[in-house]
Amino acid sequence: MRRDIQALRGFAVLAVVLFHIGGLGVRGGFLGVDIFFVISGFVITRKLSLSQGSLGHVLSDFYKRRMRRILPSSLLTVVLTIGGSWLFLAPLNFHRFAMDAYAAIAFVPNLFFMHQQTDYLNQGLDASPFLHYWSLGVEEQFYLIWPIVFIALFRKRIQWLRISLAIFTVLSVIWTSQSAVSSFYLPFTRFWEFMAGAVLIYSRIDHIDRPLRTLMNIAGWAGAIFSVIYLSTNDATPGLTTLIPIVSAMLIIVSNRTYSLIRPLAWLGDISFSFYLVHWPIILFMAYGLTGLSLSRKVSIFLISLLAAALMYYLYENPIRRSKQIAHHTFRLVFALVSISAISAAGLQYSAATAVSSPQFTIDLSSPIIYANGCHLNFGASTPKPTCIFGDTSAKPSIALIGDSHAAQWFPAFNKLATDRHWKLYTFTKSSCPATYLATMRNGVVDKACEEWQKNVSKLLNKIHPTRIVIANFTNQEYSLVMRGGNYQSAWSVGLRLFVASIKSSSITILGDTPLPVGNSTNISSCLSKNVKMPGNCDFPLMSSITTKSTKGLANSLAINYVDPTPWLCGVNTKKINICGAVFQGHNLLRDATHISVATSLGLTAKLGELYK
Repeated sequence: MRRDIQALRGFAVLAVVLFHIGGLGVRGGFLGVDIFFVISGFVITRKLSLSQGSLGHVLSDFYKRRMRRILPSSLLTVVLTIGGSWLFLAPLNFHRFAMDAYAAIAFVPNLFFMHQQTDYLNQGLDASPFLHYWSLGVEEQFYLIWPIVFIALFRKRIQWLRISLAIFTVLSVIWTSQSAVSSFYLPFTRFWEFMAGAVLIYSRIDHIDRPLRTLMNIAGWAGAIFSVIYLSTNDATPGLTTLIPIVSAMLIIVSNRTYSLIRPLAWLGDISFSFYLVHWPIILFMAYGLTGLSLSRKVSIFLISLLAAALMYYLYENPIRRSKQIAHHTFRLVFALVSISAISAAGLQYSAATAVSSPQFTIDLSSPIIYANGCHLNFGASTPKPTCIFGDTSAKPSIALIGDSHAAQWFPAFNKLATDRHWKLYTFTKSSCPATYLATMRNGVVDKACEEWQKNVSKLLNKIHPTRIVIANFTNQEYSLVMRGGNYQSAWSVGLRLFVASIKSSSITILGDTPLPVGNSTNISSCLSKNVKMPGNCDFPLMSSITTKSTKGLANSLAINYVDPTPWLCGVNTKKINICGAVFQGHNLLRDATHISVATSLGLTAKLGELYK
């Protein structure tokens, strides 16, 4: 194996690990996976191009080698991760994690996470310890298809490969602009990255002068370093900016230059597969329950992951890969490992059934029904639904609840209130789209659907003229904005002022944001499932963002009623000033990291009713 390619592997895995640990200046470290794909495309295709014998022999030998290379370590990590999840993580998530483990065992985790619409770059629920297996799923799906496609179509038709590379690249960028989460996980939107490596086997490097090759190599490393430091999750992935690390990796591979300075990276490249497998669950296990990681803990996570990877590589991965005896029993080994992994996942799933039981509280994980019936709009939708009417649908007095998901969380209370008071209730809510005139960004591109929805909502409100209007938004955390000068708070205030001015109503209430656990990393429900006997361990400090405070100030300046729900939810605790309880009226206060539970919302119906006496 070329040491320069191993060094590139080491660089890629280092970027990913540092990105996952966080706060170390590696904003685009997730792009290390894209570099891995380029390397895989080159290495695998080169081996296929040099293979001899019949098609059946070539494919049989290829798949056996891939199984011995990937399955032993990946399946062992599945088993160890299941055990670590049982020891360290919240029982509330055991069932979900078990399903993720099954997907990892079957090498379809990317498709499973896509189906769940799990946003890898913006996690809402407790992150799965198997989330990083998505890239292995993409690789295995590529390995399953590529040998046949390459031998049948591209082996003697380099021009076809180049044309296909261009087509898949364009389609990937277009797909990302239409559906960013699906594009992130789909194998076909990633195949161009493998093909970018594959096309390099036809490069005539011997005809390039040594000084030019050196310049290409330096440019490649500069581009790769730039990518992982300066690109970020705000950039669409895979998108146009992804071309930077892809082209950089291609330059490094094609230049074929090795320097003594990259020897440590080459060693990391040797253990890169094990390092990638073990680092993510170790991070979750060591960071569980913490709202932030100190530098010393980050260093500890890195060193422990590195040690675990080295042990796995030298004592397990490498011996199995090189064993001639095991090579003759590949399928038996795979069957045994798959069976053990599946049984372990079943055990975790079984333990989830009775994991949470407490006489002090009940955990409510249900979502407001407007999520299930389509009245709460998801990403991409831009037209509010005037037919989403609740409460007393025949009544003349009406109330409209508008905003993002932090407005939708109040639906159960407003629905009950409208039913009791004989009001007609309209709901106009949309995920990650606040009720303001604000140019937000999603996955690195302008969220045009959100902009259109904001305008359409104000027009619809002026058409139906509800008696009362309630605006609620997620203000304790900042949205990604298209900034055109100024700061976030000024942009928010201007947008909210314009939005309110566009609504022709004399009865507008702004409902302040609900308490947010510090750091937005604590899932209260998960914490309670881990602390059934001591729920007080899940209480959290109160915080109020500058945006929340400026929203209150703007409401006062516009003579609009502003209601802060924090005293309702947290009350006054003389022993714990500025501490909010995790349990509210016998239920979990929050259903996830940011939203109040349905039970909590219903418990505040009377409080909301007092606003409209």
